[in-house]
Amino acid sequence: MYAASGHPSNSVISVIDTNTNTVTSTITIPGHFARAMDINTDTNRIFVGTDEPGTLYVIDIAPGSPTENTVVDTTPIGSFTQQVSVNPITNLVYSADTGSSTITVVQDTPPLPPDTTPPTSPTITVPTDGTVTTDPNVTFSGDAETGSTVELFDGGISIGTATANSPWSIVVILSDGVHSITAIATDASANSSPIFGPITINVTLPPTPSFDFTLGAGAVGFPHDVAVDSNGDVYVASFGGSTIEQFTSDGTFVRTIGASDLPGRPTGLTIDANDNIVTTNYASHQVKVFEQTGDVAQTIGGFLYPYDIAVDSNGNHFVTDSNHYEVDVYDSSYVYLFSFGSQGAGVGQFQSTDGPLKITVDDNDAIYVGDPSNARVQKFITDVPNNSATSVQSFNTNRANASVVDSEGNVYIASDFDNHVEIFDSSGVLLTQFGSTGTGPGQLSNPTGITLGSQNEIIVSDGYNDRIQVFTAFIDPPPDADGDGVIDANDLCPATPAGTPVDATGCPLSNDPVIPDSATVAGSAVIGDGTVLGENVIVRKDVVIGNDVTIGDDTKVRKGAQVGDGSTIGSNSIVAKNTVIGNDVTIGDGTKIRQDAVIGDGSTIGSNSIVAKNTVIGNDVTIGDDTKVRKGAQVGNNVTIGDNTIIRKNVTIGDGAIIGNDVIIRQGATVSPGAIVPDGTIIKKNSTFP
Repeated sequence: MYAASGHPSNSVISVIDTNTNTVTSTITIPGHFARAMDINTDTNRIFVGTDEPGTLYVIDIAPGSPTENTVVDTTPIGSFTQQVSVNPITNLVYSADTGSSTITVVQDTPPLPPDTTPPTSPTITVPTDGTVTTDPNVTFSGDAETGSTVELFDGGISIGTATANSPWSIVVILSDGVHSITAIATDASANSSPIFGPITINVTLPPTPSFDFTLGAGAVGFPHDVAVDSNGDVYVASFGGSTIEQFTSDGTFVRTIGASDLPGRPTGLTIDANDNIVTTNYASHQVKVFEQTGDVAQTIGGFLYPYDIAVDSNGNHFVTDSNHYEVDVYDSSYVYLFSFGSQGAGVGQFQSTDGPLKITVDDNDAIYVGDPSNARVQKFITDVPNNSATSVQSFNTNRANASVVDSEGNVYIASDFDNHVEIFDSSGVLLTQFGSTGTGPGQLSNPTGITLGSQNEIIVSDGYNDRIQVFTAFIDPPPDADGDGVIDANDLCPATPAGTPVDATGCPLSNDPVIPDSATVAGSAVIGDGTVLGENVIVRKDVVIGNDVTIGDDTKVRKGAQVGDGSTIGSNSIVAKNTVIGNDVTIGDGTKIRQDAVIGDGSTIGSNSIVAKNTVIGNDVTIGDDTKVRKGAQVGNNVTIGDNTIIRKNVTIGDGAIIGNDVIIRQGATVSPGAIVPDGTIIKKNSTFP
């Protein structure tokens, strides 16, 4: 039984056991006086009307209910309730309010029974059981009851949740190893489904790169950048030495380049498609291009503190201008096209402390720019024909500077403050990092350059430690199906038998001479190993041509002539009867070497020149284009003769002499050893110069 009583602050409903006539519990109503009450036995609820604050209170009396004997609802009904009555047929509640002379009717809706039905078990459709992956970012998806929450477990430990919206999906980062994945769905009433699974996922991450070896230790003054050519040789921009240092892939020193050509201290370095060495010279405001010979091919000025340079597959050049907070774009001839970037911390901007520094390009011609003051490397997609570039992604890390991208799209970033290298996948998820501050093996101090070697080894310029450090590869080396040492992408002969020596293109080395069908070679002629004859070459009887000689198209080698090893003769030339040409001689196109002439080892004769009958040319002589050396002339060793010069009959030129352009030396004259004959000089017949 329930009985109501009231007082000025609260009313109390007493619950009375009629068997013992004792109060078993009380329910407090926050009104002044409980004036009326009725019970709806259909819904197991009591309705209590009060005089203040004019509210109808609803009390749950359902046995065993979590809210039994508590107020579960209130309804404003006026000011002074005199009577409450429940119609058990319609579940309508009538409340008589004498204060307002109204009867309020309230619908008593029976509460729904509690939901105790569990949802169906979720499913995991992706990935499938037994999946093996090298990507730690695993996307799980499947089906579940709409609106339920799917929770994934790895070995019983929760690893993520997703709301089911047919299908559900969630990305989880898994560590290296085998994972036992289960799933469970929970509905809004906290009912849990049966467990799905387990399924097994095997994540096999590449090993974290480790220290391999050092090259150039102590010999490279503050290496600022590093690059690799098509043969795998490593080039280092020495900021401290103002040089480029070249090493083989195993660290053997090869040579120094630019000792007198880099006054501005190189900060950036790249190798273009022709294996030219391209460097930015920060202080001298130039870009320098070196050929593989080490000679300067081009000097481009007009920059203001160019910091680094990258070249895309179309030959476009991208130069970071740290002073103007932009990247300047030039075509393959270094004609300026446009610039992108500005000062700031927004998308596509570069911060004021440093501006853009190091720059690289990936296999798809996307551009990556180090923006260390904004702690990021920004990725840009360029549309060079339309003079545009758009920042599409940032890889965020402290003092992000130099970067390189591998063939799988992973981005390697060297932090010159934290002294380590971080590797991100293409979506920006950090995969691993290596390196620490110090001077020991594998430790770094201000790494400002990074690249990948021919086998994907990681090569880092270790600035303050004056060395280059090489770390083991993060991804597998490029494929080399026939194992000849030339990767498949560069291999023109991909099925070379094992153990066969090959050239840089992956094709077998052959010692047999190459003689095209159009060439004519007399039966008594001897052609050495590795010699290559051009189209329509004629070689007469008793000719002897040494090893590794190259003879151009339409050239004639007359009876009894001899050509030494390693020599090169151009196209449309003539080597006459009984001529003797030494080893490693170079003869240009259209040049004629007459009967019984002798040309010493290592000499070079330009194009369209003539060396007449019975002439003797010494060793290491250089003769220019369009020059004529007449019958019986004697030219000593190490002589240089310029273009358009005429050496008449029986002239004698001593060792080491230098003859300029457009010089005429008359019959029987003598030029003393070491003499220098200026351009345009005419030396008289039978005279001695000087």
